[in-house]
Amino acid sequence: MKRRRGQGGIVAALALAAVLVFLAGEAVLFARSKEGSLYLAQRGLVHSRSRVTESVEETVRNGLRRLGLTAGTPEAEATEEETGPVYRWDIALPARASLFLVNSEITQSLEGHGGRVFDGWETNPAATGESITMRVGVGKTVTHELVFTRRAGEGENEVRLAVLIEGFGPEDADSLGQVALKLPFAFSGAVVANERDAKKWSESLRAGGREVVTQIPMEPMNYPARSPGPDAVLVDMTKNQIRRLVKKHLHATPGRVAALPYLGAMALQDADAMRAVTQELRDEKVAYVEVAGEAHSVGLESASHAGVPFLRLDGRIEPGRGTGARSTRAVREQLRDLADTARRRGFAACVARLEPRTLVALRAEIPALENQGVKVVLLSALLRPSVY
Repeated sequence: MKRRRGQGGIVAALALAAVLVFLAGEAVLFARSKEGSLYLAQRGLVHSRSRVTESVEETVRNGLRRLGLTAGTPEAEATEEETGPVYRWDIALPARASLFLVNSEITQSLEGHGGRVFDGWETNPAATGESITMRVGVGKTVTHELVFTRRAGEGENEVRLAVLIEGFGPEDADSLGQVALKLPFAFSGAVVANERDAKKWSESLRAGGREVVTQIPMEPMNYPARSPGPDAVLVDMTKNQIRRLVKKHLHATPGRVAALPYLGAMALQDADAMRAVTQELRDEKVAYVEVAGEAHSVGLESASHAGVPFLRLDGRIEPGRGTGARSTRAVREQLRDLADTARRRGFAACVARLEPRTLVALRAEIPALENQGVKVVLLSALLRPSVY
């Protein structure tokens, strides 16, 4: 009996040893795998640097592919730093590409796959065009220095400028709307969708050779003290409620090519709300437009992830605080600055309010810019299903 118990102990020990050897082998294989290397690198442990570098490169490529972009290969000769080699990767962007959205997509892609952005900065050298540099990697390991450069005018034979005039629809704006329809250049008109005359103005714009953009009322800050009117998209609504409202507003503005938020500062910050909005835009085959500078907005990223064509407008054209000629002059100066942006990168776009002084300035300045070689186009000429 004693001999049998001894033999049983030996068998158990051998079995345990076999299990330990198996687990050790699996641990080695895991550590050498891409997933294992990422796991170790995230925790500051010894890892396969080459595997981590490959993983980061793959993640960046996938992010660029979602944006409709391609990239070359990182430089073979890396810069030796204290933590190891760092590969520089120069990636050329189309002249119309948005550095803001490239930065956002790459950051989200890396964070979603265990990576991170250590540092980033923008430069604007006159000789090469605008660029953004991002140092990226995993854990405490920097693997790549990404340099995205949008070269001035590359791929663009024309200097194009798009003007969107917003505020069509309210009854008290009818006379100004009629003045706008007589402007001697191409423009797109944004119609407030929950106004009674939204359909009428959509049809009038189309009849005049203009494009229609739906202004969708959304929840602003300080709601309900500040109200966008009935049937606004509110952040506490369900996904289906939001989609039904968006569909209703789109159908109230026949011929629409894009949608622009009306007020909506609160809704623009809500990921669930904007996801529902852009999903409905995708199904209705309508693009998304947003003005640059909307604080903490997730609208453009939501449109990108939904596969919706979108455009980030460069800013608002507004009269100065003065009156008469002084305020009109301020609008004209803003338009000239916008034209300079278009000359630098090939295109620019803005939104202007349906307002007397603004209309006077547009009538005077836009033909002057056209005489200088700036081509004024409708908004759809700048819409692309990419990073633009």
